[in-house]
Amino acid sequence: MTEQDIQKLKQSLGNSSKPLFVVQFCRKCKSTKKIANHHITYIPEKTAPLCSHCHAKITVLNTVTSIVTGTNKENDLEQCNINRKKVWRWFLRKRRTISISDVLDFLCVDYDFTDEQIDYITYSGARCL
Repeated sequence: MTEQDIQKLKQSLGNSSKPLFVVQFCRKCKSTKKIANHHITYIPEKTAPLCSHCHAKITVLNTVTSIVTGTNKENDLEQCNINRKKVWRWFLRKRRTISISDVLDFLCVDYDFTDEQIDYITYSGARCL
């Protein structure tokens, strides 16, 4: 809910001075259950509310992107932020399930994951649930 939405809501309630209860919802699926802030970027910090299910999905996508591009917030923060913003915008536009091969197509790369990388990708999504 944007600040403008909150102002409209206040106006419709007669500008009551009583505190309003604002429900957070998932930016992807609009669910209101198990909402957590997802870091789109870390520095500067930019977050968005996601349900645990969508948070797990975008975390897997970011993990795959990080492995394939070899960038993360420790070794190349600027490129990591660029990649994360691109994946975030793409994730919000997609209306169907996104597979790892979809991510590779999006990144325009061909990549063979090791068993350890597949385990890590699976773990990264599971820890968000």
